[in-house]
Amino acid sequence: MGKSPTIKMIVRNRLLALLYRIGGFVLSVFSILFWSSDTSRIGIHTLCYLPSLLSYYAAIIFFFLIVFTAIDLRKGFWGIASGLYMPIGMSLTFFSFIQLTLHLGYTLPTGAAFLSLGELFACFLLPLYSILEWLLFEEKGTVNFSILPLWYLWPTLYLILTLVRPSLWSSDPLLNGTPYPYAFMNFETHPVWLVLLYIVLATAVIAAIGVGLIVLNNLAAGKYRRKTRILQ
Repeated sequence: MGKSPTIKMIVRNRLLALLYRIGGFVLSVFSILFWSSDTSRIGIHTLCYLPSLLSYYAAIIFFFLIVFTAIDLRKGFWGIASGLYMPIGMSLTFFSFIQLTLHLGYTLPTGAAFLSLGELFACFLLPLYSILEWLLFEEKGTVNFSILPLWYLWPTLYLILTLVRPSLWSSDPLLNGTPYPYAFMNFETHPVWLVLLYIVLATAVIAAIGVGLIVLNNLAAGKYRRKTRILQ
């Protein structure tokens, strides 16, 4: 007996998801290589920058998505091939929104959004590709607001380590010749209140992105639709 149209559609969608996620992994690898080539340094220095962190994280997430989607195809599991525990899979979308928003907000006013091939891949193409992966293939409506503290843990640790790093490695400057990866974090050239203001604004943007992403995810699943009673 041939496969039913429903099973054929599921297999087709999973195959498309597998191919798309392979493309995401390849894009992540190129993003790492181009970013490292731009900075001419590989290792701890590149990890001080958000685009590099996103590239490594995306490579890991896409690798596991490929593995579990392939298992779904081989074993014939029923349902959407989300591949990973949904809050973990959507965390890539969350970080991608952060990277895309902060990069465009920081560079567009200067008229220089993409200065190099590494920035084009790590700051725009990879985040956009990851967001489209969520829109096209991830299951909707399975993540609630209780997951937000877990998502905010990584940006909080990054901020703390970035601010503490100059005290630990003051003699080891980054690409801009200072111990700080970004100019707005530099206490040596900016007053304390201005740096703190930038941090508060960035925190507000990140919080809004997290809330907005979950709202969009729930809207896509129809969780906010009103249930109407059918009168007999």
